[in-house]
Amino acid sequence: TFSVDGIQYTSAQTFNWLVGSSHTITAQTQGGGAGTFYEFTKWSDNTVFPIDTITVPATATTYSASFTTRYVLTITASPVAGGTFSGGGSADAGTLFPVTATANFGYQFMNWTGPVTDPTSASTTVLMSGPQSVTANFRQTVSVTVNTSPALLSFAVDGVSFNASHTFLWLVGDSHTLSTTSPQAGLPGVQYAFSN
Repeated sequence: TFSVDGIQYTSAQTFNWLVGSSHTITAQTQGGGAGTFYEFTKWSDNTVFPIDTITVPATATTYSASFTTRYVLTITASPVAGGTFSGGGSADAGTLFPVTATANFGYQFMNWTGPVTDPTSASTTVLMSGPQSVTANFRQTVSVTVNTSPALLSFAVDGVSFNASHTFLWLVGDSHTLSTTSPQAGLPGVQYAFSN
């Protein structure tokens, strides 16, 4: 839509005006359906303000309003407590919109669902080919400490050997393999047999 001297129109209009008279043409950014809007860019006389006062010239003239199509990008976090994100809002049609996910303490970023360029990267882009919706997925983590009693005996976690207490940050629900050897030598004349 656009307005001429305060009257709104939705299709091209032809006016017969007196040469030298002044008239006001107005075009605003406007909605175009769910997740889509049209942002005013400029008038055909290169005026970048949405309200343009024109003086009628001595020859027939056409004034056109140009608009840029913009689409809305909706971002959510799953679970909500898992982390934050940046990049929501709107962008010009056909552009790549950067998005970034940041895990909160006690969570780890896992992936994106939706039309992102790289689902496994916390920082990626979304092609704005229409209104888009993406989700940053997080999983809860927990600190797990593995050690021996008595201390300083050897053990392995997921095939990696350790000789001292070690703390891991693991995803809740994941499986890991703990192993050790038995017996293990201690001081001269002492051996340690695995108990439990």
